[in-house]
Amino acid sequence: MIDKFGKLRLIIEKEVSIIKEIILLREQSSKEKDFIIKQIESLKGFFEKINEELLHSLEEISEDAGGIFSDFPENIPFEGEKIELAPLGKNGKRKSHRWGSLEKETIKRLRKIKKENKKKKIIKPKPYVKASNQMFFNYAQRLSKNKFFDKVKTSLEKTNMQYTTEGYLSVIFFNTFLSAIFGVLLYILLLFLKINSSDMSISFSTNGILMKSIELFPIIFLLPIVVFFISYFYPSSEADSEREKINQELPFVIGDLNSVAESLVNPANMFRIIINTKEYPSTKKEFIKLINEIDGYGLDLISALKIIAKKSPSKELAEILNGLATTISTGGNLTEFLRGKSKKLILEYKLRRKRFTKFAGSFMEIYISLILAAPMILMLLLIMMRISNFGLKFSVSSITIMVVSVVSVMNIFSVIFLNVKTSRL
Repeated sequence: MIDKFGKLRLIIEKEVSIIKEIILLREQSSKEKDFIIKQIESLKGFFEKINEELLHSLEEISEDAGGIFSDFPENIPFEGEKIELAPLGKNGKRKSHRWGSLEKETIKRLRKIKKENKKKKIIKPKPYVKASNQMFFNYAQRLSKNKFFDKVKTSLEKTNMQYTTEGYLSVIFFNTFLSAIFGVLLYILLLFLKINSSDMSISFSTNGILMKSIELFPIIFLLPIVVFFISYFYPSSEADSEREKINQELPFVIGDLNSVAESLVNPANMFRIIINTKEYPSTKKEFIKLINEIDGYGLDLISALKIIAKKSPSKELAEILNGLATTISTGGNLTEFLRGKSKKLILEYKLRRKRFTKFAGSFMEIYISLILAAPMILMLLLIMMRISNFGLKFSVSSITIMVVSVVSVMNIFSVIFLNVKTSRL
């Protein structure tokens, strides 16, 4: 008898969990309307089957108890609170219904969803990019087939920069063109300026202009070359940055995917659920690409997973996507695969955090000794050398400016270094 009541309790818990899931699905965005309707219908069918089990269990318990449920009348009178309709007005129509707080909150949420659906984001080209395309697009289109720019093309595919290869090459050439103009202007400016090292003053001078013109001439070529290569390698650095962000989110993303997979959801819909959570902005972009391959280009899930794996900036994510494709195609256990990957990634994440904690302690000691103590000692030594007439030409104010400048630069590099290390956690 006790076992039968335990079975009854389990059946009721199942029904409660199904009702909760139906409520959650009804609150989802209308973008997945067809999928949500199918899921609700399947849950309703499952609920009916469980309900039949519930009735069967009740009958068994009734028989064991001597038919205590058999004497219940068929029509039980309703003794709860009756719902009264609003009274009729003078025009013969009923007065408006007074909404409760729950109804008002539901209506507000539905109106908000409608407003969000109406908003369409229109992306327009920036004036700088537009000017770049107008000047260099044809030239960039011819050079895009050159193997030298294959790295740019590959990096653009792995990032979420909204550029075509030809469009970005146009920006590179436009950057180089503007830097060449700036280099010429800087060359002319420095040609007629003189910096006095004793008091760090700047004055206008034409003495030795011929020698200065020869010394400063490389600036005209050096600046455009530097700008060209910075623009050339920028997509690659952006891809590296995107990879680090994805790797940070990946242990938790796979954990959520595993939880969703355990509820026997269609594998393609797992990624839609993660997109709707809005908790993983970097990984979300890769999953949106995956859904676009399925919904936009009509590919099956396995083909879409393999394509996104090739274009993904993160090797770890690419490995998982390829593993999912293999598991699905061979009929393997998806939950077991994701659970194993989740445990491995969480362990690696904890080890990275532990290593960073040790590194932060060591870096703090180096920072205190090198950046705080060393510059002050150096400044005192230079001032003493200046006072003692050891041949130091710089004034006290010049020494102060130099030391402060060096400390500022070192602090900037320290902040950049820490940000880079933190992004790789």
